[in-house]
Amino acid sequence: MKLIVVNIKKVLNANFLFMTLTSLIFGFFMLVGNNEQLDMFNVPYYSFVLKGFIFIFIVFALELSKNLLQEDKLGKKIEWFLGNGVSIRKVSMINSISLYLATSLLLLPLTIWTGLKLNDFQLVGLLDYYLFAFVCSIIINRSIMFIVDMNRFKGIIIWLTFFYLLSLILEMFVLSLGTKYLMGLSLKYLLSLLLIGALISRTDKERITSAYY
Repeated sequence: MKLIVVNIKKVLNANFLFMTLTSLIFGFFMLVGNNEQLDMFNVPYYSFVLKGFIFIFIVFALELSKNLLQEDKLGKKIEWFLGNGVSIRKVSMINSISLYLATSLLLLPLTIWTGLKLNDFQLVGLLDYYLFAFVCSIIINRSIMFIVDMNRFKGIIIWLTFFYLLSLILEMFVLSLGTKYLMGLSLKYLLSLLLIGALISRTDKERITSAYY
């Protein structure tokens, strides 16, 4: 718990405030215009907007990870943890929780403002947003652990954005067939669990310690 608090404090700086303001501005432009029609693919409009906010979450989470797990891996701190008996799973989970909480805090003004503007809080959509944001945090940190050539950290945003876009398209397609909303949601979680499982199975101490920059 102390490590999580320390990690969050590391990212609470002027850049954090700037990104919070940027997210509000971006969200404002996303919501400009008429939003009256849209229960799209049987998805309430508020929930649909939150699905779009996952893209924003991924971008800012990757930016914050530069001061968290990326920095720890570059500075060989992860190797120190592993050498002192801390498991890969524990290192990944501590950093995933830290990244999730920090990014959620960064985007909290945006999610509150969106709900107030649309006057349409949907509990299922909100739970889906926060749960999948946590899943994305795990994928980001597991990807950082997996990468050997640390110059390739910048590529995470490309393939993770593509992965989420693909899962979102598949989810919308399934929902367009008249599938129940919760059943449609389960598809992206299944794909995400398969991806996380693949990353875990291919990441061991030897791979982590052989990383280079």
